[in-house]
Amino acid sequence: MEILRHLSLMDLYRFFRLLQLTCFHRSIPGIQVDTLDMMDELNQQVRLIVDRLGQKSLAVVREVFIDMDRRDLVEKLPKTSLKSEDFASRLPSETNEADVRKLLEVFMDLSDTQLEVFRRILQRRVWKRDFKLLLRHQDEMTERLNLAEVMVQLLQKQSLQVAMEILQEINRTDLQQKLSSSSSAPEKSPSEPPEKSGNVEEEASGWTKAEPTITNEEEVPTYNFSSAAGQFECSVSALRWVCKDKVGFKFQFCSWQGNMERMKTTGFTPAGPLLNITVISGKINEVFLPHWICIDEIPNLSENFSVLHMNDCGDVLEKVSTVTATHVGLMDPVFSTVAALIYSIFGSKVNTKLLIYYQPLQPFLKLCVYLIPNDPALQQSVDKEESSSGFELIKKPRPERSLKMQKKFTLKASLETAEINHRN
Repeated sequence: MEILRHLSLMDLYRFFRLLQLTCFHRSIPGIQVDTLDMMDELNQQVRLIVDRLGQKSLAVVREVFIDMDRRDLVEKLPKTSLKSEDFASRLPSETNEADVRKLLEVFMDLSDTQLEVFRRILQRRVWKRDFKLLLRHQDEMTERLNLAEVMVQLLQKQSLQVAMEILQEINRTDLQQKLSSSSSAPEKSPSEPPEKSGNVEEEASGWTKAEPTITNEEEVPTYNFSSAAGQFECSVSALRWVCKDKVGFKFQFCSWQGNMERMKTTGFTPAGPLLNITVISGKINEVFLPHWICIDEIPNLSENFSVLHMNDCGDVLEKVSTVTATHVGLMDPVFSTVAALIYSIFGSKVNTKLLIYYQPLQPFLKLCVYLIPNDPALQQSVDKEESSSGFELIKKPRPERSLKMQKKFTLKASLETAEINHRN
């Protein structure tokens, strides 16, 4: 208590964050801290540390002070029976400090959104090195300095190389070159073709097209299926399912309107139609939800897919088991209102539909044009709105190429075709 009371609020924040990390690394139950009341509740927090850690309290706190590079605080702690070599490996070397400075300089040039994308990709990279829980715990650290320190601590000499790879992935090649010029880490050749993501599977043939029986429940179209064993694809929604025995289920399209703002707070964005699926009888062993994201030109993008489950208890994100160019898959699924989501990474393209409406028997031609994701629910909503105003759909082929949303486009149409291009 005598030592901690002289720390600034920022140093206390760092202390408790690193304490949580150290406790997690040692498999000790975590210590939650309300940073807003930290000074008022410091005495209570110190008692909690002693209660939770017992005789390990001094050793763990000493380790945290070393991570903070506060040797002056280490000297003030009562001596313990632990030998200095127990902590020698944790003392920051000159090389590590230099790497932290280099990373920090780069992180300062990233926007908050870019930094969050960087952290997300880093979590995936370190996950593969068996640090999944440790880094997920560190997702709460918002300061760029803490992120740099964690990278160097976990990845050591590989930290700069991993950072450069991630910077290239988020299209910040300027910072990648900046980091490369200040380090001896090898840089991948720009001409080297990108590696294919390991969990992207090629589209397979053999799906049986299934026509639903359509009913109306509270003026909402409901699509009903009853299928034998096999693998099927809905002719309306492109939903796919695999069952070993007879199964009966139904689904409805739901609107993303009203849910978009909540999705933004998670860092994810809708990647497919929102479906309310109910299994009536039997069991679906695998389900493949359609998505509208183009994954061909951006390696590793598919690893950022998740499936959203919406129910009365709130929202749950589930990691997908399979990704193809058009679907994300789940094994032994539990159904509710579900949809594919993708983490917000810059530059992802979307497979779209072009809807052109006109009002017949009018002296002047008036067109209403919509460029929307391949979302049947959204198309139904647009159809209903336009038809109620006397407009009819002009059938045109969908755009042949995927497009970046929130951009400006030009439309060129003839009697037979319609062409959409990005506007310069």
